[in-house]
Amino acid sequence: MQEPSQATQREIAREFIHSGAANSITWVREAVMDFVNPYFASEFEEIDVLIALQEALANAVLHGCQNDPSCWE
Repeated sequence: MQEPSQATQREIAREFIHSGAANSITWVREAVMDFVNPYFASEFEEIDVLIALQEALANAVLHGCQNDPSCWE
């Protein structure tokens, strides 16, 4: 699976759609963090959200889709 363009990645992440594949975690995480970044009151809040988001995405891939992008089709 080829990685989508940066513009496509941001559009997908803004809709909060995750492909279910491990190779999409990084760009989905970055796009979601870009989206929520204006709402943080401190760097500590940002770090907490980043860690929680990373764990949630990893769990979705590992336990929800078993790293199979077709699970969302």
